[in-house]
Amino acid sequence: MAHDEQWLTPRLQTAATLCNQTPAATESPLWLGG
Repeated sequence: MAHDEQWLTPRLQTAATLCNQTPAATESPLWLGG
């Protein structure tokens, strides 16, 4: 949780959170939004 997260977009932060909360989400590329 350093300044490195400042450059991260809200979308990336959300994706990272989802990945941490739900490992199964990695199987669904849809959550990537792209």
